[in-house]
Amino acid sequence: MLSTTADSKNNQIITLILLVILLVGGYLILEKYVLVRFDIDFNLLDTSGTIITTEQLANKRLDTSLFDSNIFKEFKDYSIVLTDPSQVPVGKKNPFESD
Repeated sequence: MLSTTADSKNNQIITLILLVILLVGGYLILEKYVLVRFDIDFNLLDTSGTIITTEQLANKRLDTSLFDSNIFKEFKDYSIVLTDPSQVPVGKKNPFESD
C-alpha cells in the first residue's frame, strides 16, 4: 500500500514538473516569435509626423502613363448593367394600392 501511494506521489511530481517546463517553454517561444511581431512604435502615431507626411504626399504627382499603355487599353469591360436606373422603383410598394 505504501508503494502505490509513493508511486502516485512521484507521478504527480513528475507531471507537475513537466507542466512547468511546458509552460515556461511555451512562454519563451511565444515571447520570441509572436510577441515581437506586434511591437508598436508609438512614434509613428505622433500628430506632427502625420502632418509632415500629409504635406509630403500633397507634393507628389501620380504617373498617369500607365493609362496610355496598350496593355491597359486592351482591358475588356465585363461589367453588366443590371437595370436602367430610371426604371428602378424607389421606396416600398404601397400595400393598399390595387394592382
